Amino acid sequence: HSFKDVDQVFQKKLGDKLEAKLDDLCKQNMKAFSDFCWALIQGIFHPLYEDVKQGTFSKPEGYYLFVKKMIELKYHQVPRKGVQAGETLRKYLDSKEGVADALLETDQSLTEKEKETEVERMKSEAAEAANKMLEEMQKKNEQMMQKKEPLNFRNRNDFSRRDSKRRA
Repeated sequence: HSFKDVDQVFQKKLGDKLEAKLDDLCKQNMKAFSDFCWALIQGIFHPLYEDVKQGTFSKPEGYYLFVKKMIELKYHQVPRKGVQAGETLRKYLDSKEGVADALLETDQSLTEKEKETEVERMKSEAAEAANKMLEEMQKKNEQMMQKKEPLNFRNRNDFSRRDSKRRA
């Protein structure tokens, strides 16, 4: 048949079959690389998200620590991930975007609370310092009064003696 294929019908059918087979192989290849990348991502990122669940990043500056740890992960250094590597990573990170947003929101909230706590601490320290200064001033006044009291007593005695001498 192929020698008498004047209209190239059999050649077109063969070409269509080969193209379909190539498309199928490409899809299988893409799926295999995607699955490999997904498994790799799960393995690399799992400890990070376990830390998130345990609250490791639920503290002031926790979001930045999370981002730093995420950058330190070695996903891009693993060879033979195929053409799907970037797309698979993007999909994974998109699926976890809520976690990062929640960490950022928590971080900002905690940072704000930390600032408020710091302001309260500073006010408390200022009040303590003012009380201490007041106590010291009172102590000095008392000491001065105690020093003046003998003088006043002496002056009163001198005055009473002078007054007695005048009367006599």
